[in-house]
Amino acid sequence: MGLMVKAIRILFYYILGIIGILFVSIVPTVIASGNIYNIPVYLQKFYEFVKVFLKSENWIYYYKNEPMPIIGFLKEPYIYSAKIFISAILIGFVIALLLAFLTFLLPAYVMNPVKRILSILEAMPDLLVAVLLQLSIVFIFKKTNILLFKFAVVGEETIYMAPILTLSILPAIFLYRLILMLAEEELSKPYTEYASAKGMGRLRILRVHIFRNIFPSIFHHSKIVIWGTMSSLYIVEYIFNTRGLTYYIGLDFKPMVLAVALLLIYTPFFILYQGGQEWLDSLEEKRSSGRVKRRFAISSSFNLRNAVHFLLKSLFSQRKIIAMVALFAGYCAVYLHNNEDPVKKMLLSASARVQAESSGDQSMLVSNSKIKKQLQPMLTAINKNDAKTFLSFQNKSNKIFYKEQKSWIRDVINLKKHGWEFSVDIGAVDVMSARRGTIELIVGLKAKESEPQNYKVTYSLIKSDKTWKLNDPPFKKKSYNTISVYYSKDVEEKADKSLMEAISLVRLYEQEFGWKPGEITIKLYPTVEELSATVPTFPADRYSRPGESIKVSVDEEQGMETTLAILADELADKMLADLTNDNASVYMEEGFGTFLKNVVQDDGNGFSFNFDFMDVTESDALRTVKIPVPIDQINTLTGKNIGKMLSSGTLLTSYLVREKGIEKFTAFAEELKKNKHIDKEGWEKAEETDALTLKAIEKVYGPLDQLSEEYRKYFISKRANSY
Repeated sequence: MGLMVKAIRILFYYILGIIGILFVSIVPTVIASGNIYNIPVYLQKFYEFVKVFLKSENWIYYYKNEPMPIIGFLKEPYIYSAKIFISAILIGFVIALLLAFLTFLLPAYVMNPVKRILSILEAMPDLLVAVLLQLSIVFIFKKTNILLFKFAVVGEETIYMAPILTLSILPAIFLYRLILMLAEEELSKPYTEYASAKGMGRLRILRVHIFRNIFPSIFHHSKIVIWGTMSSLYIVEYIFNTRGLTYYIGLDFKPMVLAVALLLIYTPFFILYQGGQEWLDSLEEKRSSGRVKRRFAISSSFNLRNAVHFLLKSLFSQRKIIAMVALFAGYCAVYLHNNEDPVKKMLLSASARVQAESSGDQSMLVSNSKIKKQLQPMLTAINKNDAKTFLSFQNKSNKIFYKEQKSWIRDVINLKKHGWEFSVDIGAVDVMSARRGTIELIVGLKAKESEPQNYKVTYSLIKSDKTWKLNDPPFKKKSYNTISVYYSKDVEEKADKSLMEAISLVRLYEQEFGWKPGEITIKLYPTVEELSATVPTFPADRYSRPGESIKVSVDEEQGMETTLAILADELADKMLADLTNDNASVYMEEGFGTFLKNVVQDDGNGFSFNFDFMDVTESDALRTVKIPVPIDQINTLTGKNIGKMLSSGTLLTSYLVREKGIEKFTAFAEELKKNKHIDKEGWEKAEETDALTLKAIEKVYGPLDQLSEEYRKYFISKRANSY
């Protein structure tokens, strides 16, 4: 019976630890959403994450946008980090033990200076130790031509000695000081004097008695060493450029990755310390000749009446605290069940009632649940591919937003025909006044043979003609001339930076290509998830179409490129669409954007072009296409060869601009602009734009066969020279 109780207690503690890990794992996401101080929202996010976490199919790690089983993917870096960590702890402990032995053999007057030196060394940061170690190795190598050990890696290489030595310093110093302190305390006790009086040597007293008695204290204090060393592991792995667990956590900083990684760290240490505690308790029990401390003893007899009486008495003494906890729990339960703040709902209802009475408009008296019910036909319209009904719930006075929503529902309908699945659910609704509010939409999508994805975004709600309609997310706005940047309040600094970058890029494009842009609208989203919820596609850090806004995620950690690179690419697409009347082929559009985003540089006086920056991208494109494709055959690369098609477009654009000059490229764009605009989507009009592009190239650059041969020879020669 006692064994079962212990097992249940240990399991209970382990589950509590897991709950704590899940609570911690969602902190970055909640901070990013700006709701860190909103406890009910935090609990709601926690509840949603627990549901996701409990399904094994959601245990996915995205590496370079490829989904992989998280345990299998993190296994190798976890083992690598564990080797470094455990080796550092063991080496630190051995060094501390040996130094402690040696120190106690020294005269008493030497001990105080040793302790002072230890205090100084303990204050030395790991970063400094790592840098000094690297400099020392380099210095010795320069003087003796002997490389003691590798101290940095490239790519998938691994090193052990340098990170282990650096990481072992903290536990060695801490344990050394701890052993000295505990041993001195034990040496002052009567039993050591008695042992010494009986003729035992100092070394034997230390080995047989002192260290045996201080071991439980060392075991308990080792938790501090573990946590300190664990916090240093990230710095050490970063400094030595190793690909351990912390590196891959940083690459995909999502709640699921954090939770699994922390669970992998927590579980072995939980087993170690629970097992160690049980062992120490059993030793103490044997040492006490069966008399176990009261708090650890498990009584063989059990009096139910006394236990109930004790429980009721305890509850009654804490009745005020229990009442407050119950009230808060009830508040959170109502919030989670209705997805709205009950106190705020009550206050808003009172406010709306006052407005309704003064205006005579009883339609103002509406709750969050009623708003959800009013918007339900919009969700039904998405399921039934009813574009007209869906658009009736969008704010038509916001022309760009309305056009984007029109494109969205059209794309959804088309993608469903190709086997995609879509779902939209309503999350939190926040009514701020009788005519304004916000609504969270949860967008789910699944392509053929792929994992389902779920994204969330918060739109504004406005009351128009007694009907609630969707509008842009609750953005703020910054403008300069024809450029407008819309952004959420938590990314204002990035909005300032993006506006300045957009202004500089437009000036550069105007100067070099003679572009005269119209209105340019840029919408900044805090995360890739929020942007992806507004477009029918997989995770996207940018999205734009002719006549619509340029949507950009400013979360550069989640995205694949910087905001500057994305803006350079998207503004290049917009410029080419304006210069050619949107008649350029898809591969030219993509190639032109890729070219400009790679050659833009900040030279200190503003942005300019540096064509040499394109060499690396050209090499990557050549590896994809192997042998450059003739120009009139690029448009045949479809389906599985789409990557070759886009890479060929990059190579062709780079060749035309770098070798033939910007003036000729501008003349080619003007030739395309002479044609009437084709009012279709890019891929739908691909055949027509391909024909127009080839015709314009031939008119400006000469016969296609000759140009193709020059272009192919140029890159074949360039590839040969690069090896």
